[in-house]
Amino acid sequence: MKVELASRELKKTVMYWLHKTNTPRRLWDYCSIYQSDIRSLTAHPLFALDGRTPYELVTENTPDISVFDWYQTVWYLDQEASFPEDKRKLAKWLARTPNYGNYA
Repeated sequence: MKVELASRELKKTVMYWLHKTNTPRRLWDYCSIYQSDIRSLTAHPLFALDGRTPYELVTENTPDISVFDWYQTVWYLDQEASFPEDKRKLAKWLARTPNYGNYA
């Protein structure tokens, strides 16, 4: 029963972020992973956790979930662009998940 509730909440969150950021539907699985990781590093109202995350209880480190938004437009420099071409390029950023990169 709790699994279905958690799954339903995750689906609602994913749909919210896909809609809010105008993310193509084909990226729903990446958004699901991102939102699952964020949820696992966020405190929930469980008495046994005393306002902390399970990650924090085990590692004694407060997780850092401050990252760029899930899906946004960004500029980057293309070092290989030749002269009349502009070095600035437009791209879309898919947020890193806490399981990868310099997290916590």
